[in-house]
Amino acid sequence: MITTDDDRLADTLRVLRNEGMRARYEYERAGHNYRMTDVQAAIAIPQLARLAESNGRRRANAARLDQGLAGIPGLLTPVVAPGRTHVFHQYTVRVTAGCRLNRGQLARHLAEHGIETGVYYPRVVHDYDCYRSHPRVLATPVPEAELVAREVLSLPVHPALSVTDLDRVVEVVRGALAE
Repeated sequence: MITTDDDRLADTLRVLRNEGMRARYEYERAGHNYRMTDVQAAIAIPQLARLAESNGRRRANAARLDQGLAGIPGLLTPVVAPGRTHVFHQYTVRVTAGCRLNRGQLARHLAEHGIETGVYYPRVVHDYDCYRSHPRVLATPVPEAELVAREVLSLPVHPALSVTDLDRVVEVVRGALAE
């Protein structure tokens, strides 16, 4: 689902989602069948009514994690650029060389305590065979991106988490990384 207040963009997206057609069998451009099913729409539309609330909860959860995880050596928390708003679909920290544990060790420790984590995205795009020779992907050395890909770990931030849940995440991370 995409929402926009840009009429030109909305028109382009409608054509693209409808196999590149504005009218039946009148192809204007290459497109795909990106139309939602009725079931998908029935689930998605009511979600929009709660979007602001859900994003607000994620931001509040991220702020609590920021506060609780501040000052842990080698653990970098997300930064929101000035003038921007983050929805915190993910709360991704960087487990750098300055941490007591590496990313894998921290993820295992959290899993042992019943806390799910995720690694989004473990490799740079040109490390995947399907993109390595893609004409629009430039496969050049990107040492910073490669470093970040080895360090990222996403912690729970979803809107259904309670303060107790968030405090437990902080407690377990701090316990693992405290010196």
